[in-house]
Amino acid sequence: MIGMLLRGTDYITTQLGGMNKPVSTEMAIRRARQMLEETGADGIFLATEDKDILDEMREAFKGKVLTVSQERYRVSDFTEELRTISEIDRARHPDEEDYAAFVEDVTANYFYALYLLSRCSLFIYSCYCSGVAMVLEFGRGSVKESICLAEEVKREVKRDGSP
Repeated sequence: MIGMLLRGTDYITTQLGGMNKPVSTEMAIRRARQMLEETGADGIFLATEDKDILDEMREAFKGKVLTVSQERYRVSDFTEELRTISEIDRARHPDEEDYAAFVEDVTANYFYALYLLSRCSLFIYSCYCSGVAMVLEFGRGSVKESICLAEEVKREVKRDGSP
């Protein structure tokens, strides 16, 4: 399996730049197709908090995308008042006890997804985030190659002579 960590939602809506700017889903799909062909891998283990990305990946790779249960969001869920995932979660779980249980569950599933990514010999990620550092740390000896799609975009831009 190829491991992929694709960030979206609040990374997109807050318009982070540089290494933190996620690449388009189309680019991730192109690169995943290329790597599936080159490696002969059976499929993709995908970790993402973005429901739109998950839907696009499942459509592009029918029956080849595996995931764990994660809370997922759409870019359309974000508003002027709810600009981050934590703000959306707080609004959806106003009761403090319910919110604490929700966060515990989400955190456990997130770490489980990161651990499974760390068992993949090829790890592709859209942009740098703390999850990438954890996958690479968990995957010492397992992850043989890691590819940052945001870095590939940056290299492409430099080759084209663009700023």
